[in-house]
Amino acid sequence: MITDKHLTAEQVIQLSEMVAELLSGQALTRETVDELTGMLLEDVSGLECVSDTEIKEITNEIWQQLTSN
Repeated sequence: MITDKHLTAEQVIQLSEMVAELLSGQALTRETVDELTGMLLEDVSGLECVSDTEIKEITNEIWQQLTSN
């Protein structure tokens, strides 16, 4: 999987937890998770050159993490 080049499973979990904190009081929707994940990834060093496809894959992993709990 492409995401393995950029993030470990632990990092995906950490980002998921950060998104969950940002969602506090908001409905858990895919659109909101996509927006918050995009904002977080902009601030992560080393991910500024990640393609849209890779961002989508990372976002999918975060969505799966959030909805599996």
